[in-house]
Order: sequence, then C-alpha cells, then structure tokens
Amino acid sequence: MLFIDLSNTFNILISLFLVMSFMYVGKQAKNAYVPAMPLIGFLVLLIMHTIQILTLSPENAIYKTAISWSLAFDFAFILLSYIAYMWTDEIEKNAKKKKSVDNSLDIFWKNV
Repeated sequence: MLFIDLSNTFNILISLFLVMSFMYVGKQAKNAYVPAMPLIGFLVLLIMHTIQILTLSPENAIYKTAISWSLAFDFAFILLSYIAYMWTDEIEKNAKKKKSVDNSLDIFWKNV
C-alpha cells in the first residue's frame, strides 16, 4: 500500500517549506494560481488518505493511527494553502487594479 505519511515530523517540515515557498513565489509574481497548486495537491492527498482508511484491512490496522494523523495534517495544510491563495488573490487584485467580485477576506482581515 502506497502511503504518504504526513504524521512524520520531517515530512511536515518539508510540506510546510513547500507551502511557504509557493506562497513566496505567488506573492512575488502577484499570481494567485501559484499557491493554489499545493492546495490541489493536499486535496488529492486528503482523498487518497480517506480511501486508504476506508479500505484498510485488519492486518494493516497499525497504519490506522498514522493515516488518521495524516488526515488531520491534510486538513491543516488545506487551510493554510487556502488562506495563502486568498491572500495572494488580494495582492493580485490590488496590483492589477481589478475589482474583485467576492471580498470574502475583508471580514477576516478586519478582525485580525
């Protein structure tokens, strides 16, 4: 069974570094689609981990805890990637002087 373990500390740090580097490149390029790439990747990982935990056989039950933790980290990285996408979308909107149809982060930024 192919299993990408996001419960490992080293893999968490690598994933965090990749998300932060995509955020930096997206900010510098003023392109919101760059931070969307890790968002799509973590959504695929979430689907893959969900399928793995649903089809887990009893003899591989030792993987259940690791997959559960990986699911939790998938959700955390999806949240981080989504906020990065929305942030760079705001930067892109201001740089290109476009009018945004949806100002969904205005409420969030006013409370922060």
